[in-house]
Amino acid sequence: PSTGPRLEGMMAVLLGVLTLLFLGFAALGIYGGRTLYRLWKIFVRKGREPMPPELYTLFRKVKTLGAHLADSRGIGRILILEIAPGLRRVFIDVSSRGQITTVLAHMQKQPSLPIEHHLVIDVGANDGFQGSHSFNLIQLGWTAALVEPDPQACREIRDNVVRRGLSGAERRVVVCNVAATEATDGEAELFVKGWRRTGSSLRKPDAKTYPINVRTASVPTLLRNIEQELKARGLLETFPVEPGVLSLDTEGFDFEVLRGCIDQGLRPCYILAEEREDPDRYYELLTPLGYECLAYFDADLIFYRAPTGQIN
Repeated sequence: PSTGPRLEGMMAVLLGVLTLLFLGFAALGIYGGRTLYRLWKIFVRKGREPMPPELYTLFRKVKTLGAHLADSRGIGRILILEIAPGLRRVFIDVSSRGQITTVLAHMQKQPSLPIEHHLVIDVGANDGFQGSHSFNLIQLGWTAALVEPDPQACREIRDNVVRRGLSGAERRVVVCNVAATEATDGEAELFVKGWRRTGSSLRKPDAKTYPINVRTASVPTLLRNIEQELKARGLLETFPVEPGVLSLDTEGFDFEVLRGCIDQGLRPCYILAEEREDPDRYYELLTPLGYECLAYFDADLIFYRAPTGQIN
């Protein structure tokens, strides 16, 4: 029998299969190319296009999974603290460069800090976990006021801190979704840096960013709002003049916010701030008030002043 028609049929089937494969690979190539282009706009161009909320949440959850279990050398930063006579607890320092290890190690060598000073005010709290200067203190039972202008980061604070199961955190942790300024109440543009959303600032940086509108609160307004909320929750009767820790990470406005706090009579025991250009102005402001510098590394300053017992 003739094999011509059979061969033609087989060739037609093969051609059909190859056509389907080609169209499939072409569709995958187009979809993959569009996906890669979208990722390039998000990651490489750093902020020209914000990450979709679902993708952003996925990346942050993956990144925070086990975040800071090890530092850049791969050595875990483990803290073993005595939280009661004969009772020790293990913590992982989640601060960016071990600042909390420095603070807690120094704190352990001082007379026990009275309970009324167990308040941390964290201005520029980001998501409340990655690089946080307040998370470990909240673990220790401190009251906290976390100030963060980025609404998305504030939502993550509630996931990472308030709803994390830390004992009493829903009551002890106040979240303020505002940008702290020295003297201005109102609104401003916050320039967000890419999908990480860290390093965002009211001052437009050289790096590519995209703006979002946020509320601003002057230092007097911010402190008054924190005081009112803490009193409403029954956490304090009078606002402490000497809170245990004031942490500042406002990407360019730390000194102005600190100066505003000092002008309001605030005298935190520990002050953490970031300064790359003029650290001398911190010494000029704080040394006459009795502060000493505990550490200055990679632009991070830590100052300490022993509490005097002043309440208000």
